[in-house]
Amino acid sequence: MRKTLDKQKIVRAAICKRGESSFEVRSPEYDRVLGAAETEGEAWQLFFELLAEVCDAYHKNELVGHERAAAQMLGRKGGAVRTRAKAKAAVENGKKGGRPRKKAD
Repeated sequence: MRKTLDKQKIVRAAICKRGESSFEVRSPEYDRVLGAAETEGEAWQLFFELLAEVCDAYHKNELVGHERAAAQMLGRKGGAVRTRAKAKAAVENGKKGGRPRKKAD
């Protein structure tokens, strides 16, 4: 199973190195994103822009190789309880064997 995409972890691990003619910013946590430019500031800016695009694609389930992890994340989000009343109902339904079936008309 693939890892989920953790933006903060990628940014914390990112390193900026000076190459022969430019600065390069990359993260060992996710090597698909690389920022390269003439100045260090421009390299970081490009890195953050590309990382934002990758994260958006990941959350929209458009990133190749991460479809399953994105679907799992979306499922967890959909099953989350937001109010105390819903949490109580979920507990009660669980005691009865799960959510009640819809009644046919």
